[in-house]
Amino acid sequence: FVNIFALLLQGVSRLYHKQGKGCHYPFKMDDGTGFAENFEVAFSLSWTTFSTVGYGAVGPDPDEVGCLGIRYLCCLEAFFGVVFFGFCSAIFFNRIGRLLSEAKVTFSSSLCIQYGMGVEGDKIFDEH
Repeated sequence: FVNIFALLLQGVSRLYHKQGKGCHYPFKMDDGTGFAENFEVAFSLSWTTFSTVGYGAVGPDPDEVGCLGIRYLCCLEAFFGVVFFGFCSAIFFNRIGRLLSEAKVTFSSSLCIQYGMGVEGDKIFDEH
């Protein structure tokens, strides 16, 4: 998902750049930077949006008006990220719950405390 959204973000940023808008402020399309440098920025935005971390170092330019495509794409990706991590956590906790319900564990009502060095020492009880 992250790579697909990164490609979409880069494509939408290029469309806005052709219209004369700088919607994605870390992108540098005017100074001859290539696909790899801009994809790195798009991937960074895509990953922080999908994981809903949102570091704030990369994102749509808040001062530029009319960049709704990138903002909607980021919102859509954040929504997919929340749903994805919700499903993953539900599956994880279901598996853990299933393992714990099938475990052969018995509990005792009595408590046994042993003083001394235990099984590694020569003496079990310390005599003073």
